[in-house]
Amino acid sequence: MMGEPIHMQAYLPFCDLNLAFPGYREVTRYRRELDLRRAVATVSYEAYGCEYTREIFCSRPSGCLVIRLTGRTRRRP
Repeated sequence: MMGEPIHMQAYLPFCDLNLAFPGYREVTRYRRELDLRRAVATVSYEAYGCEYTREIFCSRPSGCLVIRLTGRTRRRP
């Protein structure tokens, strides 16, 4: 990706992505993981009876960043 004007450096970030999840004051089982072999960073936690997971994958050769957000209701015993 080339910038305008053309003398601008290539491969500069063109935006910021801010994800906001308001209202989560009571979070339990918070966990962060980094899998260097798969190039995946994972964050998981529980809030208000639901299990939430965020997985982030980045591939420099493909030039992509993928974020998967999942949530599921925790089963009651």
